[in-house]
Amino acid sequence: MDKLTLINHTMAKGFPWLKFPKPLEADFQGFVRQRVLNRVLPVGISAAIFVLLFCALDWYLLHPRIATHTTIVRIGLVLPIIIIATAWLYFKPPKYYLWVYSTSLLISSLSIIYIIWLAHIQGINLPYEGLMIVMMYGFFIMALPFYLALGINLLVVIIYALTEPLYFLDFATYVNHVLFLTTILISAAIGAYVTEHNQRANFLRKRTLDIHHEKTLHSIKQKNKYLAAASHDIRQPLQGITLMGEVLKKSQPDNKHIQSLNQGIQTLNTMFTQMLDISKVNLNLIQPKMDSFSLIDLIEQNTQSFLPRLNKMNIELKIHIEPCHIRSDFTMLSRILHNLLENAISHSKCNEITISSKTVNHQVELTIIDNGSGISKSIHTSIFNEFIKGNESQDGLGLGLAIVSQFCQKLAHPLAFHSEHGATRFSITIPEVLDHIDGDSPNNIKPKILLIDDDPDVLSNITALLNQWGYDVSCVTGIQHAKHNLNKDWFCIISDWNLADGCGEEIVKYANENKTPSILISTHASDTITTCAKRYNSFFLQKPISPSRLRAKLINIK
Repeated sequence: MDKLTLINHTMAKGFPWLKFPKPLEADFQGFVRQRVLNRVLPVGISAAIFVLLFCALDWYLLHPRIATHTTIVRIGLVLPIIIIATAWLYFKPPKYYLWVYSTSLLISSLSIIYIIWLAHIQGINLPYEGLMIVMMYGFFIMALPFYLALGINLLVVIIYALTEPLYFLDFATYVNHVLFLTTILISAAIGAYVTEHNQRANFLRKRTLDIHHEKTLHSIKQKNKYLAAASHDIRQPLQGITLMGEVLKKSQPDNKHIQSLNQGIQTLNTMFTQMLDISKVNLNLIQPKMDSFSLIDLIEQNTQSFLPRLNKMNIELKIHIEPCHIRSDFTMLSRILHNLLENAISHSKCNEITISSKTVNHQVELTIIDNGSGISKSIHTSIFNEFIKGNESQDGLGLGLAIVSQFCQKLAHPLAFHSEHGATRFSITIPEVLDHIDGDSPNNIKPKILLIDDDPDVLSNITALLNQWGYDVSCVTGIQHAKHNLNKDWFCIISDWNLADGCGEEIVKYANENKTPSILISTHASDTITTCAKRYNSFFLQKPISPSRLRAKLINIK
């Protein structure tokens, strides 16, 4: 019987004796332990205060000789036990924590009985309110299990009844005291029983929710794994298409057909990436990969696809970016910029968008401003929540700005927002990278790159791209071929993970041993591959490779 079935069976059958089947009872006792230990400190402090308060009352109500005796009991015995038990349970609770906890309660109760008895033999009719207080502590404040609290308090009432000196009290008074405490005991026990029964019922409900939540997360993770596996065969041809489009754009920058082709490729890449990543956002599976790269490159990369649409809608795009390098995650920051531009174009009814930057104290403030109708004040406080849309935004799900906010939090980039009619402003603060060294070498000496991949199309496309960037590229198709060339002075070694005659781990391991920078590429981003990259100080890029991310990795090599 699985745990969920066991819970449903227990709830249907009931638990009048406050006991669960063994697997559930073990879980509940763990819950009780945490609940007790969470309140140890406030319980111990309040109990110590009560001891000191009753000590003061002794001096007010009793003869000084008796007050001296009771003070010794309270300050010399009870208070140290409370302090020791509280400190022990708070700082290093043992497995038998309930024995320590309940023993301190029992000793406190017995000390009160002793003090009442001591007062009575001196002819002083001391009230028994102290016993009522410790009884409430045992049943409710200390959160002891019901049967343990009932046993201790029942024992205390019996001891009180047996030690109450009949020869100093008339029988009617004696019976009145004992019956009153017994009534308090029964009333408190009923209340404690109902309280623990409700706690157990709530515990079962919470465990049911937890199990359903765990199953839901497991189901989502399985679907994500399936989606990632299915995407493997799509990534490889998409990689080739992306790189070929980039090469064509460089060779024929004014060709409108090539521009349209690249716009479609970029849109396809964006949609495909979103399809894989959006389900991971709420599962916290997307983690930043911090690089340093040119802010101008970031802006150019992410505004090109919008230009035809901007021209068609007669929206003027103004860019005022200071030349600088920043440290961030290129992909996540690109998504942020894309969503902000998309929001301005689709919903603001503007005719001008300005992207600008300024650097203050090595912090770059990137700002996107539109001159549209503004965002309704009624949603200013919730604009970054999921599924929030203004009255003018009928399309979409209202997730764009929520993703912007979540990504900025993950990147630790402060995000600011201000909107009124005629101006909506989003500002992101990003750390500046100082003393950045570009990948291109001076004196016209081309940095040498060794490229290892068994796919001829990938070799051809990446080589063409690297040649355009000013690198001298040597291509090999496998590990055996690469080993004959590894001992040369390479600026960087780029290797695929899956090679026909082995694994790229051998390549990046050799590069690390010879202090040569390396980049590991693969269609998968498994833990094995990313761990290998970290172990050998290699960069990792997942196919399809973004030219800008590849460029950022190369210019980050010093």
